[in-house]
Amino acid sequence: MPDTAREYITDALLKINAVTLNDDSDDADPALYAACLREWNRMISASNTNRDSIFTIRLDPYDFVANKKTYTIGVDPMGLVTADLSGPRPQRIESANVFLSQNPIVRRPMRILTDSDWAGIVYQDVAAYPEALYNDGGNPLSTLYFYPIPAGAYGFELYTWQANAQLADLFAPVIFPPGYENYWIYQMALNFCPIVQRQPSALIVQMAKIYVDQMQSMNVAQIQAHCDPSIGLTGGNGNASSGRGLFNWMTRNL
Repeated sequence: MPDTAREYITDALLKINAVTLNDDSDDADPALYAACLREWNRMISASNTNRDSIFTIRLDPYDFVANKKTYTIGVDPMGLVTADLSGPRPQRIESANVFLSQNPIVRRPMRILTDSDWAGIVYQDVAAYPEALYNDGGNPLSTLYFYPIPAGAYGFELYTWQANAQLADLFAPVIFPPGYENYWIYQMALNFCPIVQRQPSALIVQMAKIYVDQMQSMNVAQIQAHCDPSIGLTGGNGNASSGRGLFNWMTRNL
């Protein structure tokens, strides 16, 4: 059975001597625990802005509607609006593919456009296989724009950050991948110090840094080295047929 939010918070408070093992947690200061839970949820929210804190990339398949250019995605907390795509609002879209064929599935990558990229497309109402998408980053619903507009009901997939989930109450189970336990406990210990008017010890600061490094080492993206494109075109020996840099007829890029 996963530990509860209350048990995590108690362990963090123990680290900074804000509670003792002799304390009856059921009788502990409810205002203190409520404040700590709010602080932890703010920490979780902040962690979702950093790729090093995101434990995985989620893959979600969807289907286009023929000749539909824009699609909303996310969950309206008021329940008044239903998004076009059933899924969480993407904190960030890492990559996306359109399916040129469904059986078997043949994928073609779509380019993720920036604001300036999207604004620079002079005529956007072209229908074909989509080559790119733009996410306006709206909240609670984001709107995805596709270019060209999908001419058919093609399939596509999004690779997005799997956001760390917030905790509904003190008795909510804490479900994070292995290795996150001490990361959260020591980070909470540091963040709870102003609440209980204590200074963190040098050991707490040191241990918090160790567990941050361990957690981030699991999540940090691996950087792949590439040579200069001009070298890739010739393979470094003047032979234009070797190395990378060949023209891709589907993406019209090298």
